[in-house]
Amino acid sequence: MMERTWWEWMGGECEFAVERLGDLLREGRVRCVEVQQDRVTTAEYPVRADRTETELAVVLARAIRAASAPGCVIRAELADVEGAHVA
Repeated sequence: MMERTWWEWMGGECEFAVERLGDLLREGRVRCVEVQQDRVTTAEYPVRADRTETELAVVLARAIRAASAPGCVIRAELADVEGAHVA
């Protein structure tokens, strides 16, 4: 199996970013959450694969708090597991 990763940016409406990040955390696809201000990472929160609901809530709360500064966006590294096909 191959794991494919990519980053998703969540900025603009804080309410939307919080809701979207919460959904992604519950789905178990997030590997890392970063908060950036003017394209510079100001906070980084790795997410373990065997996380608990409490740990997810802490990551979400910390990201929201860090992103409350003007000009901040939340960036989440997502992963998707796909079957690798060999021809």
